[in-house]
Amino acid sequence: MRCWHYTIFENAKGIIVSGEILPTGILTEHIDIPGVWLSTNPVWEETVRKVLRVPETGELTPELPRDELFKRDFPSVRIEIDPTLVPIHSWEDHKRITAMPREFAESVEKTGREWGGNPKEWYVSYKAIALTSCFQPMEIWNGKEWVNIETLFTKKE
Repeated sequence: MRCWHYTIFENAKGIIVSGEILPTGILTEHIDIPGVWLSTNPVWEETVRKVLRVPETGELTPELPRDELFKRDFPSVRIEIDPTLVPIHSWEDHKRITAMPREFAESVEKTGREWGGNPKEWYVSYKAIALTSCFQPMEIWNGKEWVNIETLFTKKE
């Protein structure tokens, strides 16, 4: 099985500096276990959406998908995790482990499907994931395809 952590470049900078992907509390209003969210989708996890603050107005955008984030200069990044080195749990396991209320789980799944996601592709690690447990290179979305993130830092001749 192959799996990826998807994020945006702004967040990837912190991952690079710290050397690990830290668990976050995306769903902690209903459960108490932060996690590092992963997907087996090799193209993109459609549920990875970000809300941005519009500088001119201070207003928040709706949840933006990958291509809209790219248009606003927030390119996406993917990091492939070696699942043999990281304890991960499927979405089904996660619901059971956290005793997630059925209504809440169904709501998350419904929204995920509406955005084009597939709960069967969702995985979570409850521990930080060291970059040494990841395959290289980290990749960034250039608007058309995934490319080695190091291309950002190499001079074009």
